Parts: sequence; C-alpha cells; structure tokens
Amino acid sequence: LSSGIGAGAIVDGTVLHGARGNAAEIGHVTLAPESNQRCGCGGTGHWEALCSGRHVPETVRTVAADSDIETDLALAQVTAPDLFEAVGWDPLADRVADRLAAWNTLGVATLVHAYDPEQVHVGGSVATNNPETVVAPIRRRLADHVIGDPPTVEGTPLGDDAVLYGA
Repeated sequence: LSSGIGAGAIVDGTVLHGARGNAAEIGHVTLAPESNQRCGCGGTGHWEALCSGRHVPETVRTVAADSDIETDLALAQVTAPDLFEAVGWDPLADRVADRLAAWNTLGVATLVHAYDPEQVHVGGSVATNNPETVVAPIRRRLADHVIGDPPTVEGTPLGDDAVLYGA
C-alpha cells in the first residue's frame, strides 16, 4: 500500500508471474463499483483508486462532500500524511480511516480467497508509516470477510525496501 497498490504471490517458494507477468495485480480489483474515483489505469472504484497514497486525498474530499462531518483538514491541499496525522482528533479523518480500513480489508480478503496464503505481509509507505491505522484494522476485521481461518497479517519485515523487492 503505497503510491499504488500491488501484490506478489509466492507459491511453493516461487514467485508467481502469471501468463503476462501480471499475477496478483490486486490494486485493480473493484471494491466500490458505485465510486467515480478514477484509477491511474482509467477504471473506477479500484482498490488503488480508493486507498493508495496517491488517491487518499481524493477519498478524503469525496467523503467530505458526501457527509456533513466537521473537519479542520485543508481539503484542497490534504495529503495522505495529513489524513493519518489527524486520525484520533478529527472526525472526518476518523471516518475516512475507517472507510480505508474497510476497503483494505476487502482487498486483502480478495487475495485470501484467490491464493489461500498462510500469511500476508503488508508494506509500502501508507502501511509502514501508519501500522495501527492501516495494518491493525485489516488484522482485526479479516476473519469477518474470509472463509475459514484467516492468515496472519503483519507489516512487512522488509520495511521500506518491500516496494523495491516487488519491482
């Protein structure tokens, strides 16, 4: 979970590539078909269009426009770090963080149903800089969205290098 959203799948110790090299391109799964938030690929309602660091500001503005929640966030200039810094004291930030947690959980649940992993490591700047707001809610909520026992969900042990390894 960084400026975009991607994944990698390791099956029996081997990185899964897929027929065209796009296996586990999970950021483009549609989580909110009613959303008009446009992804970099042109689609709407994709996990990446809703929850990636690049698109969090638009999510903040969309939630603000769809509600009457008071906020001290500067909506025109809000950034993902601004949002996460405001969680716990700004009602709009709390609402957006809850919505992001719900979508992130659904995205991870999609991965779980597709791959049945033993563990899920969540990395990228959005997750590594905000583990209690991003990773912990996925861990708490995942069992409600998957068949059977959920895998363990942890922040990546690779830290900031996770994105480099993924590339």
